[in-house]
Amino acid sequence: AEESETKSKRCGEAWRKKVLSASSAVVTRTVPNWIRVEDGKMKLIPEKAATVKRVFALARDGLGFHAIAKAFNAEGVPVLGRPTFRGRPARWTLGMVAALVRRPAACGQ
Repeated sequence: AEESETKSKRCGEAWRKKVLSASSAVVTRTVPNWIRVEDGKMKLIPEKAATVKRVFALARDGLGFHAIAKAFNAEGVPVLGRPTFRGRPARWTLGMVAALVRRPAACGQ
């Protein structure tokens, strides 16, 4: 019980420090694919951010996830993640578009 309480206090204090520092520094190594960390600050990658905005605009205009993926593949829009999968060029899929639209980070959270 004492050990658990000690761990709880330590974790709580570490979390509070992380929250306080989040306003002035990046506190995570994992950022969305349309963002890069440069000099300790998050910066949008313009062409990838434009792709994210376009996905949302097309979805808002009524296109389904499959239709968006199909259009992006036809236009040759690069995927946001790694460019190849199993040695082949990565392609947009319904699941990729759906995951992007449902991702809280896409709305700034």
